[in-house]
Amino acid sequence: MYAKEKYQPSSAVRSAVARSAWFPVLQGSLSVTLLPDLASSFTETPASPFSLVLSAGICFGTIGINNEIEQVKKAGAAKILAME
Repeated sequence: MYAKEKYQPSSAVRSAVARSAWFPVLQGSLSVTLLPDLASSFTETPASPFSLVLSAGICFGTIGINNEIEQVKKAGAAKILAME
């Protein structure tokens, strides 16, 4: 919905997130299938018209206290994969 000088969501923004485990860079990883829980995010059909955005993000981490991986703040990458 267009409101004054910018677009704004016409209702609450809903999102579904799927995350993988952390993987060491030097070892890499096998392919991973991520399944976001869309059913719990979208309990009713959105009003028409609506937009759907599919995006992916990569977080970077470092070994912290007790060998726990901690996300590095302000570092990462993201890409919008599709918009409909």
